[in-house]
Amino acid sequence: MNSEVIRYHCQNCGERFSLTGGQSIRCPSCFWTTSIQRVDPGQKETPSQSRTETLKKPPKQKISLPVRKIAIFLGFLFVIALLYMGRDKLPFKRFAPQPQLKNIPAANQKKTPSPPKNANDLPENPLALLSEEERSVLSNKVILSIPRPFTPDEKEILNRHVDFSALTLTPPNFKFWTLDEFKTFLVGEQRKRKIHFPGSYEHPLVKLFEAHYLKAEEVLKSGKHEEARTELLKALAFPVYANNIRLHRSVALVMLQGYINDVLGKIQKLNSYILTEALANSLNRLKMDYETFFILVQSEDWEKALPSIHQLDQEAKQVETQIRSLDVRYPPEIAEIDPDIQKGLAMSGEPLSPALTELNSVQIDLKIKKKQIEQNMNQNLQVMKDKYETALSAIQIKRWEDAKSALESVNYPPELADDAKRKSAILATLTEKAKK
Repeated sequence: MNSEVIRYHCQNCGERFSLTGGQSIRCPSCFWTTSIQRVDPGQKETPSQSRTETLKKPPKQKISLPVRKIAIFLGFLFVIALLYMGRDKLPFKRFAPQPQLKNIPAANQKKTPSPPKNANDLPENPLALLSEEERSVLSNKVILSIPRPFTPDEKEILNRHVDFSALTLTPPNFKFWTLDEFKTFLVGEQRKRKIHFPGSYEHPLVKLFEAHYLKAEEVLKSGKHEEARTELLKALAFPVYANNIRLHRSVALVMLQGYINDVLGKIQKLNSYILTEALANSLNRLKMDYETFFILVQSEDWEKALPSIHQLDQEAKQVETQIRSLDVRYPPEIAEIDPDIQKGLAMSGEPLSPALTELNSVQIDLKIKKKQIEQNMNQNLQVMKDKYETALSAIQIKRWEDAKSALESVNYPPELADDAKRKSAILATLTEKAKK
């Protein structure tokens, strides 16, 4: 057995070691075999030479081959993971130097725009922005019972009657002048104006009064209204004063103005009554149905009262159409009257204008009653109740805009609509405060 001890030098890690002649030549430090160099026994190594070689090739850390392979494999996996994660997710990104903005004017610094706020996205505890009273209003719930009884104010509106006096068929009741009153009137006007009619003119005036004005009173007593109107028209056919039309209009017609006004007023009322007689059937039906409606109101039979309102509204519109289509037709005797007085007859004009005004009041009254009854029907109340409760549910889950939208559609009944209006106003305040 060869027991010669041989010294070796590893050029890879700088290790110097000794082996016997039969051992495998391998560096005990790095396990390399190709970098082993035999040291000649006659060669002496100087300290400087050893130091120089050591500086030329620094010794490597002793790492076993399996451990190095594992380390290389793990490093490879780490690099792949970083590439997969992307640059934004690198763990050392937070240590990147931040740009210095100290010397940049504030006006030139670009502000990152904040994302728009959703009206439904408010702070975690938005109710803290409200007062205790406002929070109490939001949490309050009005209980609506169906069917719902009318309030006293609503009942008063439903029971209110409109006056039908201008639409009645009661004959007009006139107060006529007597012959003595007419003569006294003539004397008084002549004294006041210091103008005296000659007997040749005053006498025909008295005859005209007796022949037509007083006759109209007698005819009316027998119910002949159109004939009475004709006699009143003739009572205005004055003779021309002094055969001078200009003097006649500036003197006689001015002095007789009080009498003329009395006759024109009676003619206007007769016109209204004569035209109203043509509407007798329509007016009687309208008034009877109107009274029937109040019987249904008293019994609170709303299922029948509502159709009754619709029928009354249609009847009122038909009567209005008839009234507007009617016109006064005077007899031929009107041609004998002075044109200036005829203008007065035209200005007395729409004889049924009081009836139209009253009929308009009836239509407005029906519209108000109709709206109250419609809104208080069970099915319509249920719709409002559902919207109200939908809004309350939206408030509970903090969907403020949804709640506000539902509340704004609740407009009846008053107790529900008032509470919805208060809640809606508070929600509007809440969203405004949250945006600041």
